[in-house]
Amino acid sequence: RCVGGWDSANPSLSPGTLGSVNRQGGPPSQTFPEATRAAQAVVKMINTELGGVHGHPVQLATCFIATSEAQGTTCGQQMLNNKGVKAIVEGIVAIGNASMYGVLNGAIPTLIGVSADPADDTAKNVFELEGSVKSATTAFGSFLRKQFPNAHTLALAYQNLPGAVPITLDSVLPRRLGRGAWRYGDMAGYTSVGVGCSIVVVRFNCPPEITLHRLYCG
Repeated sequence: RCVGGWDSANPSLSPGTLGSVNRQGGPPSQTFPEATRAAQAVVKMINTELGGVHGHPVQLATCFIATSEAQGTTCGQQMLNNKGVKAIVEGIVAIGNASMYGVLNGAIPTLIGVSADPADDTAKNVFELEGSVKSATTAFGSFLRKQFPNAHTLALAYQNLPGAVPITLDSVLPRRLGRGAWRYGDMAGYTSVGVGCSIVVVRFNCPPEITLHRLYCG
């Protein structure tokens, strides 16, 4: 039992609050509601499938940055004023980050998948789980330029496209370990294709996946 059980959370217990900040509500090319939907799906699963966190339900406190740096200040103040917020998860945020971090000043841990703003790299108590602009996004562009110096258009096959062969993986691992169930010696593992997207709002021929692992005593 990792987080309290496989049933619904106990509604009589006090909820834990997870902050969610995302770039949303601006021009069509600069709004990423998929990240918020993914966070809502995860919270719903925790509450209905995993028994909450030690029985306590989880609730999401959202704040959106649409078009201006000042909206980051608003989100920082909103998260600080909500005393129930224990951590913040960011979606795809490339504006308002510095202002939000200036208000938070490291008071609430903030988690990011792939960073989309250099301000994330040096902010207090901010954790980039899958890389930064320098180590992920920019580095990938440099890789493509080096590998295909004369190309003007590239067709990319991501590791989680069914039947596709990726030109690169997000992790240093053999290709056979990049998706689905696998074994390495006596170790069994599973690589999920995940939900949502990163930087570019595209999932082509690749349905999102939330993987539930149930562990039983042998």
